[in-house]
Amino acid sequence: MAEETKEELPSADISEDEEEVEEEVEAEETTTNVAEEEAKEETKEETKEEAEKPSPPPATKSGGGGRKNRRDEKPIEELFDLSKPIKRVERPSKEKHEETLTAIGDEIEKLKADRRKVQDKVEKLMGNSKNSEVGK
Repeated sequence: MAEETKEELPSADISEDEEEVEEEVEAEETTTNVAEEEAKEETKEETKEEAEKPSPPPATKSGGGGRKNRRDEKPIEELFDLSKPIKRVERPSKEKHEETLTAIGDEIEKLKADRRKVQDKVEKLMGNSKNSEVGK
């Protein structure tokens, strides 16, 4: 209670230093208030910008991989010209595909054989030079 009465009573004997400290504290409070107000204004501007952006569609319970809403889809008439017949694409031939794969495999085997010949030649030359004066 003694502390409460001290706070209620105005002190008449405040020194000049204490007055300066109080003024500095008040100045700091006003600058922080101004900074807080500026931050609030910036957040207001950001929320306005976010409100203008279109929001993503809500996620479905199945994990978001579902179909779009019907009203978001374009009608089929706008996507394709249905007055013209749809072009038919021929199904690829499995035999033709197998032929190209075997041809490529044969080329690979031929290149491997060529590589083996060159490698054998290199090893033979390296083996000959081991016993010579240059290889020592």
